[in-house]
Amino acid sequence: MHSLTKTALSFNGIGWRCVSLNRFSETRIICRGLACAAEHGEHKNELYDVIISGGGMVGTAMACSLGLDPNLEGKKILLLEAGNKKVMDKVPDAYSTRVSSISPGSATLLSGVGAWDHIMNMRCKPYQKMQVWDACSDALITFDKENLQDEMAYIVENDIIVAALTKQLENLSDQVRVQYKSKVVKYTWPKSHQVADAIPWVQVTLANGQTLQTKLLIGADGPNSMVRREAGIPTVKWNYDQSAVVAVLHLSEVRFTSYNLSISSRHIEAILIVIMCFYSQQRTMLPGRGSFQQAP
Repeated sequence: MHSLTKTALSFNGIGWRCVSLNRFSETRIICRGLACAAEHGEHKNELYDVIISGGGMVGTAMACSLGLDPNLEGKKILLLEAGNKKVMDKVPDAYSTRVSSISPGSATLLSGVGAWDHIMNMRCKPYQKMQVWDACSDALITFDKENLQDEMAYIVENDIIVAALTKQLENLSDQVRVQYKSKVVKYTWPKSHQVADAIPWVQVTLANGQTLQTKLLIGADGPNSMVRREAGIPTVKWNYDQSAVVAVLHLSEVRFTSYNLSISSRHIEAILIVIMCFYSQQRTMLPGRGSFQQAP
């Protein structure tokens, strides 16, 4: 599960590139001077002030934030998403197993871009208490709302977050243009500004052959970010040799407690989070124990 954190963003336009890597809790912004060589193709190179690559939770939230920023009024902003538009005319009866734990600060961010009211009108649930204990001892720790000014956090399905942000983005159509079914196949980084006929922008090539240019590129294209890879931004990661099995459990009564149960620190850990009248459950197992079901 992910959580949102707010990141301040500013730029002065000429000669700068910004690559913002998601996830919500680990947003990083890296800027460097740039220049970009123009390439001639079948499609005209349209120039934007900002292009956001990736229309998931991170990219759509960023698009809403930029579209509402009075300092960016009149700027050309484009959101590129490889998939279809996520619309939700009616909240589905079935609960999705892909959920996020939204902290009060994250809820404030979503409220600031106008999406939180949409989420509250669709489906979410606060939890007010968390219990964590170890099966190998009597050790127990409890976090309670009585010690907090706000709800501890909210559980929201990812599809609902995206749908709410998309709905809000529709109200910003004059400020932000959105292109769905637009897969990026190549980013052309700048050559030296001393090269003849060089243009100081990043060039974005789409699968349909269209080419775009941007003064500011924001990468919000997931954990396997093509923007990050093409920019040569290093990351550190390792394999925990674990797999996850996700399930939804329907309960006979409403509860508001999040349970984190450590059955065995070396073999299995179950995280049970209450939402409405069901648990969103994730079990993390070592190889062999979780092979009976492959998480999508």
